[in-house]
Amino acid sequence: MAFPAEKEIRQAIKDELQAIGGEAKLDVLLPKVTQHLRAHFPDFTHADLQRKDPKTGLNSWNHHLHSVRSRMVKTQPPELDPAASRGVWRLSGIPPLPPPTEPDRLAEQIKGLLEKLVELAKKKEEELPVTHDEMVQKVKEMGEMLGKVTEPVLGVPYKHDCVWRDNPYATPKLVWEVCDKGNLDKDIASLIWTVKNWGANGILVTFGESD
Repeated sequence: MAFPAEKEIRQAIKDELQAIGGEAKLDVLLPKVTQHLRAHFPDFTHADLQRKDPKTGLNSWNHHLHSVRSRMVKTQPPELDPAASRGVWRLSGIPPLPPPTEPDRLAEQIKGLLEKLVELAKKKEEELPVTHDEMVQKVKEMGEMLGKVTEPVLGVPYKHDCVWRDNPYATPKLVWEVCDKGNLDKDIASLIWTVKNWGANGILVTFGESD
């Protein structure tokens, strides 16, 4: 079939943007808009999405969506913000999303470091198995890279593999348990204890043959 009518596409774009806060990157928004339209127009098929312009070889559906957007930013008043950053579609009247907060940035940094930690563990496992103490040391080094005070802590009733503090006197902010061949249930219970008693976040790292 032909693509849905432009007014339907415009409404789908606005509905999906509204549902995710008024602003989204292109690679996040367009699949949602496409799914939205296919749910309402069953004759709009996968084959329609794969069509290419015979002259340019470009995907016709993606090109059509961009053409619709260009008209939406030129309406009076604009339906989409013409000042949005490249690759970002934003409803008019919606302020730009604020920069990440400190916890968000910390979470992103931890995620990146964890990915490197997993890669390192896999690489070392091909040579020699990674030990529990080696993994704990890597966690400690990660915290120090982020400016945290890191140390093992003998709590009551648990000894935690590593905790991160903002300073030597602060309550632990992040508690790590590393489990290779130990008792997984005990490590989980340890993290639950830290959440209840310290209000800290907990991360469990498992590898090897942990049960």
